[in-house]
Amino acid sequence: GRLPGVRYVDRGRAQLKGIAGPVRIVRVLPEDVPSQASIFMFFSRQKNLGWPVGLAVVLIAAATAAAVVYLTSGSQGEPGEAANDGGSAAEAPVSDVAALIPSDLREDCVEQPAPDLGALETAVCLPREGAEVGFSPDRWQVSIYADAADMNEAYEAERARHEIEANQGECTGLSWGGEGPWVHGPDRPGGRNLCYFDGNDAVIVWTHARLGQATDRDILAIAREGGSDHARLAAWWDVQHHLIGLME
Repeated sequence: GRLPGVRYVDRGRAQLKGIAGPVRIVRVLPEDVPSQASIFMFFSRQKNLGWPVGLAVVLIAAATAAAVVYLTSGSQGEPGEAANDGGSAAEAPVSDVAALIPSDLREDCVEQPAPDLGALETAVCLPREGAEVGFSPDRWQVSIYADAADMNEAYEAERARHEIEANQGECTGLSWGGEGPWVHGPDRPGGRNLCYFDGNDAVIVWTHARLGQATDRDILAIAREGGSDHARLAAWWDVQHHLIGLME
């Protein structure tokens, strides 16, 4: 579970005595407050530990943080200054995820009180009731990361979680199930994407890598559409994944 005032830092995996296979270690910290808080471990392989135990651990961490008050700030990052020649776009902000969502989609999105694990910020987007302007997935979200290493780690965790082989299959209106790179155009890499069915939902996960471009930031996004309607989801993604993660 997620609580206001608490953030989670992924500390990788470790092999612990008496437990078969590596376990994931998560550090629980007060939001936006430097601290030497304890490291708590959630044992993903222990079948007798469910979400109530995990939530209890987070509650203990929150109490240890001495009642830290979570303050939601607007834009935490500031765009960089444009180049002196006046022709270059402003640099993408370090942590303002909303600035990396196209303006025609932004009104459907709100910042999540606590970002996804390893992310700086996460925005969740739901279609507005009565504001049907073209197709939009039932739910999608965008997370911004400090660098490519954190972004790729989150992506690989998603791939491993759903046991999807790398560089296999396709994510198109005709075929749904696979993983691989995507490009902006010839000799212009963009990121990676994977797709799968989750019950009755079609789901796509993708990265938009900065790759040294001032107007881009390292983001990971996830979109899902009910009714297994991967054809409409693929058509939406074909356009928007070039834009989400890029300053307008």
